[in-house]
Amino acid sequence: MAVSKTGGQAPSDSSYAFVNVDVIPMTSAGTVPDQTVVVRDGRIVEVGPSDSVEVPTDATRIEGEGRFLMPGLVDMAAQLPDELDPIRVIVLEEWLFLYLANGVTRIRSVGGSPYQLDLKDQVREREVLGPSMYVGSPVLNSESTPDVAAVETFVATQADAGYDFLTIEVGLSASAWEGVLLAAEEAALPLAGSAPERVDLRAVLEARPSTLDGLAGYLSPTRSRGLVSAASNAERFAATDPQKLEELAQLTAESDVYVVPQQYRQHHLHGWNHVLGGWTAPDSVKALPEFQHVPQTVRNDWATAAWNAWVPPAVTPESAAAYAAWRLSLVSALHSANVSILVGTGAADLLNVPGYAIHREMPLMVDAGLTTYEVLQAATSVAARFVAEKLDQPADFGAVRDDYVADLILLEENPLQSLDAFGSKVGVMANGIWLTQEAIDERLAEMAERHKDYEID
Repeated sequence: MAVSKTGGQAPSDSSYAFVNVDVIPMTSAGTVPDQTVVVRDGRIVEVGPSDSVEVPTDATRIEGEGRFLMPGLVDMAAQLPDELDPIRVIVLEEWLFLYLANGVTRIRSVGGSPYQLDLKDQVREREVLGPSMYVGSPVLNSESTPDVAAVETFVATQADAGYDFLTIEVGLSASAWEGVLLAAEEAALPLAGSAPERVDLRAVLEARPSTLDGLAGYLSPTRSRGLVSAASNAERFAATDPQKLEELAQLTAESDVYVVPQQYRQHHLHGWNHVLGGWTAPDSVKALPEFQHVPQTVRNDWATAAWNAWVPPAVTPESAAAYAAWRLSLVSALHSANVSILVGTGAADLLNVPGYAIHREMPLMVDAGLTTYEVLQAATSVAARFVAEKLDQPADFGAVRDDYVADLILLEENPLQSLDAFGSKVGVMANGIWLTQEAIDERLAEMAERHKDYEID
C-alpha cells in the first residue's frame, strides 16, 4: 500500500522542548503550571518545573507560555475503507491527516481489513504519517459467519492474521453468537462492536465483550410494557422505562464492559444533527465546514445513504427528536452507573468526517452529564486503560508523563474550561512528529481547493 511517507515533517528522532507551558497531565484533574516537557525519539523523556529542567542544546524550543499542553485524543470507533484502489489510497492518506489535524493521534479501527495491519506497522515505524492504530477483524455478521462452522474458520483466520480484536455486528445470528464466544476464547481475542439484535442484551453483557459500540440492543429491554407493535418510532423511543434503563446501566457496569456511544453518528442515522439544531436534511449536513475536505463524490454517497435511511415515515422530525432524547438519557444512565465510557465517532462513515467528528461527539457527552474533564478522560486516559485491560497492550499514552509516547496537543486556550479550546490549536505532535498549525492549515487549504471538483470514479 502506497500512502504518504513522513517526508516534509520534522523527523521523529528530533528533540523538542515545550517550555514554560501549563500541562494538563490527565493523571489528575487540573493543570500543572510553568512546566517544561522534553521529547526525544518520539517519547517524553522529562516533565518538570521549567526552572529545574535543562533544555537539551539540540532541542527545538516550542514556546508554551500562556499555552496548554495535553495528550492527543483517541477515536475508539474509526471506520477506514474496507479495500483500496489507487484513487482511494489518496483519500485514505487525506483521512489519516485529518485525524492528526484535529488532534486525534490514535484510533481503534473497527471492521478492519488486511491492508490496515500493514498500515498499523508503517505508522508505528514512522514510515507513514497518521494516527497510531489498533485494528479489529473484518466484521462477524450473518454473511461472513452464517453458522458455527463458518465462525470457527473465520475466527481462526483472523487470529492468525494478527488482528487486535474480533468485530461483532448486529446481524450475527443467535447460533453463530454461541460459536463466536467459544472461538474467541480459543483464539484469546476480545470481542468488540455492536450487540447482535437476535441475542438478548443481558446475554451479551454476560459474555463480557470488551466494548459495546453505538448502544445497539438497549432500546427493546428499556421500553415500557404495553406498547403496541403499531406504535410510531417517536412513541417507541419516548416510552422508556427509567427503572429498566437504570437496571440495564448497572448491569453494564457490573459486566465491566466499556461503552462507545457514537452519539453523533447514530443521530445522523435518524436524521438528527445537534450542530444544526434538530432534524436536518443530508444536503444541509454536508454543507458543514469540514465537508470541504471530503471529495464531492463521497459527500454525495453519504447524503444518498442518509436519505435512504431517513425517508419518511421511517424517520420524522418527531421520531428523530425522541431518538436523540432517548440516547441522551441512556448515556446519562450509563455515566451515573459508573460505566467506563469511551469516545468514538464511526468516521469515516455516513456524514462523519475523520478528525472533525470527535469534536462533534464530545459536546454531546457533556450534554449527557459528563464533565468536560470526564470527556477528556474518555478520549485519553480511559482509552489507555482500555488498551491495557482489554487488549493487553502497552498503555503508554493518554497522559503527559515521563516515558510515554509523545502524542500531544498544544493549545492557546484551556480545554478544561471549554471544549471550544480545540479551535485554538498551536500544533499537534503524533508519535514524536511535530505538525505546526500553520502547516496543518496549509494542507487543509490545498485539500479544500482540490475537492471543489474532485470526484472518485
